[in-house]
Amino acid sequence: MTGLEKLFTSQRAITILVISVVFAITFPAYFSFMASNSDDLGGASSGAKGKWQVDFIQDNITSDETMNLADGEQGDYFFELDTGEMMIGFVEIIVSCNDNDDTGPGTNDDVDVSTDFSAVEGTPD
Repeated sequence: MTGLEKLFTSQRAITILVISVVFAITFPAYFSFMASNSDDLGGASSGAKGKWQVDFIQDNITSDETMNLADGEQGDYFFELDTGEMMIGFVEIIVSCNDNDDTGPGTNDDVDVSTDFSAVEGTPD
C-alpha cells in the first residue's frame, strides 16, 4: 500500500488533507489582500504611512563658565535644567582649551570630558 493509498483510506485523513489545503490557500491570500488594501480599509491616518508635519518651538538655552586650571587639576561644571512641560530635542556640549602659556616642542594640552545623562528620560544617542 503506497502513501497516497493510506492517505485516502480513512475519513479523518481526508478531512485533515482538505483543511490543510484550504488553509494553505486562504492564509497567504488573506494577508496579501490585507496588505494591498490597508489604506482603503483602515484610513490613511493609521500607522506610519502618510505625510507628517512636525512643528516645534526651539529655545536656545546656553550657559558657559571659564575655569583656570593648573596642569592635572580637575574642574566640575554642572548645568541642571527644569524642563517642566518641555521636551528636549538635543543637547550640544562644546568644550575648548585655550592654554597658550607653554612653548616649545612636546607640549600636550588636552581636555577630557565625561557626561552623565542617567537622569534623562528617553534614548540618548
